[in-house]
This record gives sequence, C-alpha cells and structure tokens, in this order.
Amino acid sequence: MKKALFIAPATAVLFTRPAETAIRLTIGLTPMLVLRPAQLVSVAVTLAALACPVQADYTITPLFDIANFLNPGSINNLGDISYVIRSGGEDSIVSTRRGGPFTTIADTSGAIAPFPIPTPVPSPVPPLPPLPPLRINDSGAVSFRAQLDNGGQAVYSARPGAVTPVVDTSGIFSNFHVFTNINNAGTVLFQGTYALGGTAVLTSSAAGIISTIADTRSGSYTGLVSPLSNYWGAINTASDVAYTALLPGGGQAIYVKTAAGALIPIADTSGSFAQLAVATMNDLGQVVFNVEYKSGGRGIYVGNGGALTKIVDVSDGFARLSNPSINNKGAVSFIGGDNATDEAIYIYVPGEGVQRVAGTGDSFLGSTVRLPPGGQRSVFYTPYALNDLDEIVLNLYLSDGREFSALAQPLVVPEPATSSLFTVGMLALGAVVARRRAPRKNGRREELAR
Repeated sequence: MKKALFIAPATAVLFTRPAETAIRLTIGLTPMLVLRPAQLVSVAVTLAALACPVQADYTITPLFDIANFLNPGSINNLGDISYVIRSGGEDSIVSTRRGGPFTTIADTSGAIAPFPIPTPVPSPVPPLPPLPPLRINDSGAVSFRAQLDNGGQAVYSARPGAVTPVVDTSGIFSNFHVFTNINNAGTVLFQGTYALGGTAVLTSSAAGIISTIADTRSGSYTGLVSPLSNYWGAINTASDVAYTALLPGGGQAIYVKTAAGALIPIADTSGSFAQLAVATMNDLGQVVFNVEYKSGGRGIYVGNGGALTKIVDVSDGFARLSNPSINNKGAVSFIGGDNATDEAIYIYVPGEGVQRVAGTGDSFLGSTVRLPPGGQRSVFYTPYALNDLDEIVLNLYLSDGREFSALAQPLVVPEPATSSLFTVGMLALGAVVARRRAPRKNGRREELAR
C-alpha cells in the first residue's frame, strides 16, 4: 500500500540574460538553482522521475497550527475550507482557499453565543475535536446550530456578508441536533426535537420553505440517530436526503427520501448488520455508511437502493473504521486502524483499490505522526473533508505535541508516454541551449545566446 509524499512539487522555467542561458529550478521553498546546459541531461532525468512518481499518490501540505481551532476542516470543490476558530473569548466561522487568507463567514459578536465546549467523557474511543464540522458548499456557504445569548438555540445558514436564521426554539422546537448540512442549492438539512415530544428530520430551502423528511411522531420510527455515529443524515445537490432510522421492532434502517417524494430503502439490520449509520451521499444517489456486524467488527458500504458494495471491513485488518465520505466520482475516504499501533486516513478509488493517505509513523515537519493509544488520535478528519478532486483536509497529531490541519492532494501521474515525451523535450531543450552557446565559425565573432 502506497504512502504519501510530504514534499512540494518541482517546477522548471527557461530564462535568458546576457552571457547566460539556463534553467531555473525551484523545489518547494528551497533556494533557487541555476542550471547550465551541461547539467540539463541529469535535470531531464530527475524531472522525468518527479513527473512519474511510483512511490506515492498523495502530497501532504501543512496549512495551520490548530491550537485555537475548535473543529476539523471541511472542504468544497473549489478548495475552500471552513473552520471555527476561538480568539479572545469569541468564536469565528471562517473559510480559506487551500490555506490562503481567512474570510469571516459568521462570528459570535451578536446574538450568537460562543460555541459550548463539551466536557470530555472517558471512553475507549479516542476523543473527538470539541465541535462538529461545518460543511461548506461550492458557493462558500455553511450551516450550523448555535446557542443564543438568550438561552435558546437556532439553526443558521451563512456566507460572507450574510447570516440567515433558518429556525429557532421560539416556536414548536425545543432544541436541534448539533450536526446540520447544506447542499449546493443552499438547502439546509437539520434535525429538530419538538417541544411536545418527538423528533424530525427536516429541510429548509433557500427560499425558507421547511419540509419534513421523517418524523418519529408518525410511529414509523423510534429515533433518527444511530448509537453507532452522531452523523445521522446527508443531502445532495438535488435535495435528496439520506437518513438513519431506528425501527419499532428494535432494528435500524437507512432510507433515501428523494426530492420528488419517493422513499428508497438502502440497508437494514435484518441480515448480518447489527447497527448502521449514514455518513454522506453523492449526487448520483450513492450513500456511504458505517456498519457494525452481528458477528463483531465494523465495515463501510455503499448503496443506492440495489445491491450493496463493500468498501472495506474488519476482514481487511481494520479493528476500527469511521467517518466514511463519498464524492461524485465514487471515491470513498475513511479513518481506519487498530486499537494500539496504527491509525490512518485511507481512500478507495474505483478501479484502483484502497490507498493509505497519512497516519501513524509518517514523518511531518521534523516530527512524526504519533501512536494512537492512551486515548489519543494520530489523525482525524470529517465526512465533509473530501471533495471531487480527491483532496482531503485532515488533522495530524505529532509526537512532539504539535497539531496541524493539512491538505492531502493527489499527485497528477502522467501516462508513461507523457513521461517519455517530457524527458525527450528536456533533452532537446538542452541540445538547443548547448547549440546556441557554441562559438560561431567561419570568421564570425563568438557570442553567447542573448
């Protein structure tokens, strides 16, 4: 299984100046090298190797020290990443384009109270970051549940310059689940508990129209959150909604309610599954979800109403599996590991299999990603941290105590023919430069290429 490269890519630029024609080579942030024609053959071979990597499929770029970050990042298809950051007792929801300057989306300077930090509960499962992720859509908008200064709760949608209340507890609801979701159409998915009893999965369109997706008051369901995961539902661009349901007979099921009103069963616990929980759903209607087997161990599956596809499970050597995500290409990322010596983020790509992206033991910024025992994590990310470019935003926890948010990006691996052409081109460039440097004959004065 391939490991990621923690390096920056190389670039080469031809330049000329009086008395010199050369290649300027830059590797990451290292000092510039100026290469003369005699060195071009070795450069061509080196750059061809860099253009056709065989040791790794991902590069890992550090973004931020996350000492003041309250949640893991989420990423959209443009590379915008959302975080919640605490400073001076106030919290800000911000976005950044792949580590660039921050843009404020919302903050707690008005009616919204600072986000409460839950007290850690002793558990054999490593602790999570204090706040849930805020999914960011391709327009740069997020949704979130907030505590209010007046003691109530509200669900908001927000983008830079506009924070819009969706629903609050001044009416029929007593509280809302901490996880919300927003799609590219601006429709917000949330779960609310009624003041008179019962829970519902609901959506609010960009126009503010609230629709009920599932409701425990109907008697069809006894609950809408699985004990297996706090992730309870997903929404795609078409506003189809996938949700987890607890059934009156004690079983569990996953359904998709389409925007047209059709109800599609995805999976249930009538067979080998003891528990299951929705994670995310793509625009093709494919739902990725966690399962726990009746025989023990966990697995990750994908379904769309037909036969289920197993991505990975305990039989593949994973004692722990969590937080799967699926993008519109069908790639599935997840956290996997054992309970003592390894924890890593992996990605399954259709037709290519499972690849390790980053995890325990990897060298990073002069340290290594730490071991997971002792109630600590090696890595963490959220189901909203994978985009359609197969980029993944993740947290890395180092053995020296530092913690970073980082961006994992797939390397562009050329076809063999492309690599060959690249090498030939570099060699030809060397020949041209060498020829231009050669002295002129037949009595003409000698001069270098200008």
